[in-house]
Amino acid sequence: MLWLTVNPDAGLVMVWGSNTKWGKVLLYDGRARFDVGTWSGTLNYYEGSEGRLLTMDADFNVFDARVKPDQQP
Repeated sequence: MLWLTVNPDAGLVMVWGSNTKWGKVLLYDGRARFDVGTWSGTLNYYEGSEGRLLTMDADFNVFDARVKPDQQP
């Protein structure tokens, strides 16, 4: 499971297992991208009848992630 936090200052934190990566969300050619040093890729936001979804598609097919908001009360 991947935990993702995007902060108001565009800082990004990815946590999975015992791994943590810090980075930034950037705009490049009008598209949202993430950069955590070792990896970078595109970010896409979707909202529909099934809720909100953020996709992370890393460059060079290193990984892809689909992230939904935490449903805390």
